[in-house]
Amino acid sequence: MRRSFIASALALALALASGALALAQSDPAAGPTRAEAVAIVLESDPRYVDLADWEDLRVAASQEFRTFETLTMSSFYHVLGPTLTLYADYGFFSLSHPKSWLVEVVLVDGCVEPEIDDGELPFKDPCSWRQMMVYAVGPDGVPSLVLEHGDPEPMLEAG
Repeated sequence: MRRSFIASALALALALASGALALAQSDPAAGPTRAEAVAIVLESDPRYVDLADWEDLRVAASQEFRTFETLTMSSFYHVLGPTLTLYADYGFFSLSHPKSWLVEVVLVDGCVEPEIDDGELPFKDPCSWRQMMVYAVGPDGVPSLVLEHGDPEPMLEAG
C-alpha cells in the first residue's frame, strides 16, 4: 500500500502541472468542452456522483493551511488535459491522448487523520483503500478507461 501511495502522491503532484494546462485549454479536438467531459465521466459510474473537484480541494486546503496528506483523504476528480506523466515503481511514463480530455478519478475509503511525520519519504497513506482511474473523453464524447491503479474493491474489515 505504501508504494501505491507514493505513486499516487507523485502522480498527483505531476498531474497538478498538467491540470493547469487543462484549465487553459478549451478545445481538445473540438469535442466536448472541459465541463462536458467531466459530466460524461461522472455520469459513467454511480460511485462518482458526489465527487469533489481536485482544484476546489486544493484551493480550500491552501486557504486553510492544510497539509498535502489531508488532500489525499478525499475522493475527487481532476481534469488533466491530453497528457499525463506518472511515476510508477519502474520509473516515469507518459500517457497521451492528444484529441481527448483526460479525467482522473480517485476513490478512497478508511481514511484517518495522518500522523505528524518528520517529513521523510515515503509518506504513509492515510487511507486503507485507494483506487485511481483515468478516462479519456475524445471528440465523440465516449469515456474510455485508459489507466487503473489500486485495488478494485475496498478492503473489508475482518470482524
